[in-house]
Amino acid sequence: MFNYELSIMNCELSNHYHSYVINVANQGYWACCRKLIILQTVFIDLATFMNKTSNIIKGDSRGYGKVTLVGFGPGDPDLITVKGLKALENADAIFYDDLTNEEFLRRFEAEKVYVGKRSGKHSAEQDELNQRLYERAAKGDNVVRLKGGDPMLFAHGREEIDFLKSRSVEVEVVPGVSSGFALASLLQIPLTHRGLARSVAFVLGHGQKIQTPNADTLLYYMGGAYVSSIAKALLESGRSADTPAALVTNVSLPSQNAVYTTVGDLRYAVFRDTPVLIIVGEVVGFEAEPHAGKTLLFVDEKVDLSEVDKIRFSSPSSVETFRHIYSDDVPKRLLLLASDQETFDAISKI
Repeated sequence: MFNYELSIMNCELSNHYHSYVINVANQGYWACCRKLIILQTVFIDLATFMNKTSNIIKGDSRGYGKVTLVGFGPGDPDLITVKGLKALENADAIFYDDLTNEEFLRRFEAEKVYVGKRSGKHSAEQDELNQRLYERAAKGDNVVRLKGGDPMLFAHGREEIDFLKSRSVEVEVVPGVSSGFALASLLQIPLTHRGLARSVAFVLGHGQKIQTPNADTLLYYMGGAYVSSIAKALLESGRSADTPAALVTNVSLPSQNAVYTTVGDLRYAVFRDTPVLIIVGEVVGFEAEPHAGKTLLFVDEKVDLSEVDKIRFSSPSSVETFRHIYSDDVPKRLLLLASDQETFDAISKI
């Protein structure tokens, strides 16, 4: 209907233009020329505007390609969706980051562009990435932005959509399995459970102020360096120190590992393995007891750390002894626990 109305307007404007030419023809040669030049300019500008408007309504992106945001899932390539695979197969270029599998990407003919982000430079790099996606689409390429997890959960998805759509680039989003959902299924920890948990919240695990939503189950993303801060915030908000918690790394991969603990123990804790998800809530208790692991109270002797998943330190001096014995050979998967702030400061340097 809109395009039909534009056609009618064009015809009417053309008729008015020729009528005006006849009316000014008797006003003298130079007067006629001046008015016709002005009128012609106005009509050209108006016609250009109407054509652009018509193209936008029809979805014409001036020969632009398309950008598809695809969720790769938590890490296991088998968990990507069929629709995501089809988008990769039809892509001219695939922009990927650290949370995807490079070996998996080799099966696709598209050009692969690594766009991993370094800590502290996310904002500037995101702006640059937005521009690069636009430039490839402007050349007519079908572009896939492959993201770990789901494109719309802690993934800058809407920022990319807004940037591209503001430049008339078509954008499609293909959902992916978020790491939080994968964690629940793979560890058999329900995010909700009748009579125990009726709400769940997904929370960013870092920032100036750690949020503690009033939900039964909490999932903290990207909080590895802030384990202690998260626990302290939870305790201050009223969570019991006995609330079960788990730190899960490399969800869905062969190297997946889970360390079970409590909010109270995490108050003075350091965990150095990444990427990590932290799940907090009574539902963790379903798996916490059978997989409690072994906690070592460190004394001044060397032990086999392969069978240990948590080490508790009673003083700064015990930390120094531990560092002297093990040097830099301390597995990152270990959860280091301190009894007080001073000891915590010491283990933070390991």
